[in-house]
Amino acid sequence: MLSLSVMFAYGFMSRALLVGAAVGILAALLGLPLVLRHDSMLTDGLSHLGFGVVTLAVACGLAQPLWLALPAVAVGSLWLLHLNEHSRLHPDTAVALISATALATGVAVTSLTSGLSVDTCNFLFGSLLSLTPSDVILSLLVCAVMLLLLLWYRRPLFTLTLDRDFAAAAGLSVRRYQALTAICTGLLIVIGMRLLGVMLIGSLLIFPAASGLQISRSYGQIQLWSILFNLLSIFLGLVLSFILNASTGAVIVLVEASIFLCCWCFRVWREAIW
Repeated sequence: MLSLSVMFAYGFMSRALLVGAAVGILAALLGLPLVLRHDSMLTDGLSHLGFGVVTLAVACGLAQPLWLALPAVAVGSLWLLHLNEHSRLHPDTAVALISATALATGVAVTSLTSGLSVDTCNFLFGSLLSLTPSDVILSLLVCAVMLLLLLWYRRPLFTLTLDRDFAAAAGLSVRRYQALTAICTGLLIVIGMRLLGVMLIGSLLIFPAASGLQISRSYGQIQLWSILFNLLSIFLGLVLSFILNASTGAVIVLVEASIFLCCWCFRVWREAIW
């Protein structure tokens, strides 16, 4: 069996670890507010929207589909936020409609052009080999900017997460901070599609927050646990997928699910003895 040093000496493995760590940290920071505000379905809508844009970019022959997907999904996240606030539809209904439409568009474009190409499959299911050096540079730059924004506005975002009405009464621009969260979530999903794929990227935001909630009730501690769980899941997922020659995204999510199960069992055991 290959040692870890030899395994991560491969360029595609080291690139995947770099992007995975950056995406994992941001997903942990963004996932907890989504879970607490019951906006988990937003991840599905944005990931399917990203898939629709990417398939259009691939069909048009763009060498770097991410350059089109990033601004398109950022605009789409604002549009989705607008629909949630100003339409008569329930927010979950609006997300479901956009999610289905974007996914159907992607499938239709794929079937009418070159079919299910290798590049399309990489975005759909994720692939270690799909991360190019230019993808890594773009991903790390975008992640660094988003991390700085989230840290700079951490106090108003925390207030908005716990109580939207109190945040509005305190004079915070609720709409602006909601837009910031939605845009960051959309950009993160686009970046993570290369690694986990459209179908699974949302799990990286939801699972660690759900796991952290099982073992702690402190907001800060849950975020720390979420970061730890994501980093551990990505590392183990990369190693196991390399050894087993399995889908990277699927293995990472299965590790996340295993961690959640362990945390849930721990909570049940703790409540039983206390």
